[in-house]
Amino acid sequence: MSRDFQRLCGVAGVRDDSSDDTAFEMEVFVDGVSKFTGNVALGQTALLNISLADGLRLRVEARPDTTDDFNGRAVGADVHARTTNSCS
Repeated sequence: MSRDFQRLCGVAGVRDDSSDDTAFEMEVFVDGVSKFTGNVALGQTALLNISLADGLRLRVEARPDTTDDFNGRAVGADVHARTTNSCS
């Protein structure tokens, strides 16, 4: 990220064609430090508004919360890093 970005903004969710029990835990790390943890299931979303200030490395993890195979079912809508300190 070259320490140029201030915020990670967007929405995380589950694909509409997923089974009813599909869910996942999402975690966002900046330079190895957890900055966000949230659970998302079918029909739910997680709003992302996360500080990236002075960050060099970004890691986003999505871990299955069910026995579903989870293959490709976590999605992000308009997730982007911003150089300003606002998601609006």
